[in-house]
Amino acid sequence: MRPDSAVRQAWDTSVAAVEAGVTAKIPRERDTDRNAAWASGRTAGNIGAAWWAQVLQQSAPDTAGAWRLASQPVRPGNSGGSFAALPHTCKDPEAALAFITWINSPENQAAAYQDESLFPSTPASFEDLTYSGDFYGDQDPLAFFSTAAESVPSSFISNAETFIMGKFVLELSNVETSGKDSEAAWNDAIGQAERVLLKRGVFS
Repeated sequence: MRPDSAVRQAWDTSVAAVEAGVTAKIPRERDTDRNAAWASGRTAGNIGAAWWAQVLQQSAPDTAGAWRLASQPVRPGNSGGSFAALPHTCKDPEAALAFITWINSPENQAAAYQDESLFPSTPASFEDLTYSGDFYGDQDPLAFFSTAAESVPSSFISNAETFIMGKFVLELSNVETSGKDSEAAWNDAIGQAERVLLKRGVFS
């Protein structure tokens, strides 16, 4: 991977934050530790996708008013997502397509956001959503993220990329929590990523 690649720049920025001592050293996958850090004030900020706004509000309700939303550097981006597809073995493709169309309607996407924090993929969904809380002061997270979504570039993330990203996240965690040398961690992440790509036939 090129030393001037976006991935390397992101890595160096993350390592700089660790070395500056401004990270919480709490694995994101450990919900109880993460939520406790939010509630106690140990974590001063959180970088994540739109649905984290609701997760934070539900996990640390007593911190209402202490948080604000801010744009990430450079431009908005996407984290995660989903898709629906019909296999060629589908017994009733017309009925299946009708269901997919219905479940992804603006109204149902709005309901999914209210119930499960699934961010809508259609701007029309926001016509059915309102926000009246003050968890983020006078900021409306719906207005904030719906505006940001207009500038998110289209992208495709394969399963292979998902596995690869996990390797970098793991090694960054090793740098943060166990003091692993950042260059050794970078090289290990690259090696693991290359093995995944090789196994999946992306390169030889």
